[in-house]
Amino acid sequence: MEASYTHRLLREPPEHFFYRYPLVWLLLAMVCGIQLAPLMDARWLPVGLVTIPLLIATISVLQWKTYYIAANLLSFVTAVLLATTYATAFRPPDADGLSSSAKREGQPIAIRGVIHSVAEWRPNPNHRTHDPASEAWQTQWQLRCESVRHADEWIPITAISTLLVDGRITEFLPGDEVQVFGDYRAISPPTNPGAFDFAKHAHHESQFVRLSTGNQQQISRLSVRSNYPLLRLRGRVVRAVDRWLRQWVSFDQAPLAAALVFGQRAQVDWEDQQELMATGTLHLLAISGMHVGIIAAAIIFVCSFFSLRNRTEFMAIAIVCGLYAALAGGQPPVLRAVVLVALFALARTLGRKTRLANLLSLAAIILLLVQSANLGNVGVHLSFLAVGSIGVFAMNMDFKSQRRSALQAVIEEGYSHWRRRWLQFLRGTLASLRLSFWVWLMTCPLIWMHFHVIAPIAIPLNVIIAGPLVVALLCGLTTGLFGWLPPVAWGTGQVTGGSLALIAWIVKVGQAIPLGHVWLPAPPIWWTVCFYGLTVFWLLAFGKRRRSMLAAVLLIWIMVGMSFYSFGPRGCLTTQPPSVQAAQRPSAAELRCTFLDVGHGTSAIVEFPTGEVWLYDAGHLGAAVRSHQEIAAALWELPTARLDTLVISHADADHYNATRGLLERFRIGRIASTQRFWNSTAREVVAVHSAIEQRGVPRQIWDTSSQGVLGPVSWQVLHPTDSLRSESDNASSLCLLLEYAGTRILLPGDLEGGGLLDLVELPERPCHALMAPHHGSLSHDPGELLAWCRPQVVVISGNHRAVRPRVLEQYSSPSLSQLGVTFRDGAIQLRIASDGQLSAYHWQQDHWALLPELE
Repeated sequence: MEASYTHRLLREPPEHFFYRYPLVWLLLAMVCGIQLAPLMDARWLPVGLVTIPLLIATISVLQWKTYYIAANLLSFVTAVLLATTYATAFRPPDADGLSSSAKREGQPIAIRGVIHSVAEWRPNPNHRTHDPASEAWQTQWQLRCESVRHADEWIPITAISTLLVDGRITEFLPGDEVQVFGDYRAISPPTNPGAFDFAKHAHHESQFVRLSTGNQQQISRLSVRSNYPLLRLRGRVVRAVDRWLRQWVSFDQAPLAAALVFGQRAQVDWEDQQELMATGTLHLLAISGMHVGIIAAAIIFVCSFFSLRNRTEFMAIAIVCGLYAALAGGQPPVLRAVVLVALFALARTLGRKTRLANLLSLAAIILLLVQSANLGNVGVHLSFLAVGSIGVFAMNMDFKSQRRSALQAVIEEGYSHWRRRWLQFLRGTLASLRLSFWVWLMTCPLIWMHFHVIAPIAIPLNVIIAGPLVVALLCGLTTGLFGWLPPVAWGTGQVTGGSLALIAWIVKVGQAIPLGHVWLPAPPIWWTVCFYGLTVFWLLAFGKRRRSMLAAVLLIWIMVGMSFYSFGPRGCLTTQPPSVQAAQRPSAAELRCTFLDVGHGTSAIVEFPTGEVWLYDAGHLGAAVRSHQEIAAALWELPTARLDTLVISHADADHYNATRGLLERFRIGRIASTQRFWNSTAREVVAVHSAIEQRGVPRQIWDTSSQGVLGPVSWQVLHPTDSLRSESDNASSLCLLLEYAGTRILLPGDLEGGGLLDLVELPERPCHALMAPHHGSLSHDPGELLAWCRPQVVVISGNHRAVRPRVLEQYSSPSLSQLGVTFRDGAIQLRIASDGQLSAYHWQQDHWALLPELE
């Protein structure tokens, strides 16, 4: 019986394993060192620089005296210390010349700096097709800020920022010294639970602020720096390739071609990106190892066709793939792929065998040397997982059981030519499906944890689109590089556009397949760690054997992880709302109402003690296609995969425009609103109506006759009446009252005008917590409302205008003890305990903290 892989490893001397996989050990040492770097003060750098040479000398002595084990251990410690020293020395700063004065809201600024990156073009999310002055595109660069104007003088500063301008601008290149009049704002940490930490991500790039300006006229070129020759060359090439793709690629597929050919992922429309995300084909938009592999395979085919030597093949792969990586911007997955294909080609030239573990480790070491923050980059993790899965599970499979017998080969010789080709096609398809399955299986937990989607439809889709993808990439590159030859560019552009249009159609069909993808809350970290720990243990124990059993075990583990979010109390496949018995969690005795920070808009998540989850309004002022992001992230953080009730107060976009995105990602039990909302003929509202009907979600009309009880919580609609004919949508807002243990929360939407007068004419009803109507607008005096309900806590859901002194002053009241503004304080959560005690919290980057009381 074959000895297990682990047993064979244990029989080898430890130093043999160390020498067999030196780069693996070096990578582990670098990872440990980078993790230790935050604990090291910069003052210890001289100590590290002095200690390292002494350790290296000691290692040399130990090696000479054949103390190999001690030398290896000391080598590992030295590598850890070296990595720690390196990561500490190149640690990004904690502030720059603009961060101290930057605020969350935009402030005017006049600044001078040097453009430090190639232009990136993206669709303008705020573009209005009916407005001729509205720009369809935006342009973004990285700007190295050098001076800022204060009064009449220019003060030197040091800062790095992105510069965003409306319009598709091609005039500026890296190295241009420019003067900009615009706004700057701080990159803030998360203000909602579950939100991505853009501030932490930008900190790794030494960025703390963002610059923006309205149009190109507010940017002027002062001079051209001479120390940017390579970046300027790349800028010109990217500009030319982009222009030719837009000119020659057919079927409106130029944005997708730009993403596929040279990494301009931002050019693809947001909704198209979400389709690719949902179907597991988002790698089309990110230049990755697959793209480099296709180019390398094409080079190998050409070299084989012309019978060129291996040395020529290696040189061609290194040069072409290196230039392609430069064109694509040298992103981490591209660098990893270029290193791998170049090393494989070199090994083939030298006739040497390679170990994938060492090659992957070398590529990872290079990426960590480029930027230590790549250690936490999920894109890097997925890239290495995909390649590792192919190497371990696809390329090194035990094919003995699959080899054809001599008799079978003789039998097939008698088949017709087309039948033999058909068998080859079937075998190739099965091999591709096996490869796609293993890549999906190994990356599934990581994608689920970071992007909240599980897409088994990706397994067949990635096989189906492989052919059109190869054609699109090679023809797209030809179009971009030979756009100055119309006969060639027109033909390849047509093929590129047709191939990409076919891919887009396949992706759209795949997205519509039931259960082809599922949006779910992220699994616990321990679940993901156990998944990969089990995989590593299995490979060490059984080596190349029993892969089918491993696949079955891992699939069962994934299904177990999905089961709670699919069939649990808040599962997406649960047909009944959760009961009191099902809600076994620490907050089960509380009523929680969380007002998310969505800018100018409203979104309040209500968690009932019974476990049910309601959402009062869902939207914010801005691009409708992205309005669901903050809300969905907060719901997944609860966690929940269902909304039992969505209440839409009225037909203003900043209260409902996230509905379509939520319908695609959550199971919604019912949607309730006023008669005026359901009768609205506004184009955007009708689109929401259609989306609700397509999903088959029950619709309800609520008015003052609507009320109910959910366990110990009672709810009631105070406005509007069924016969109300108000002057505006705001005046007809649905006003919802929640009461638990004698404590009340009032949610009035944008109630104003006659609707507000109708409400305060009702008998006084003290409410302990009030959401300020109409985002704290100054268009009406809230004095009567405050006198009518006498709240202890007021929450204003609004943007920077909600923190103006006049707004805060008008909500001063003798009964008021706490005033929260989502823009200033982040998400605000009201908690009512079973004894009626009300407490207010606000989100501070990664935890809930008590909301300060008024002085």
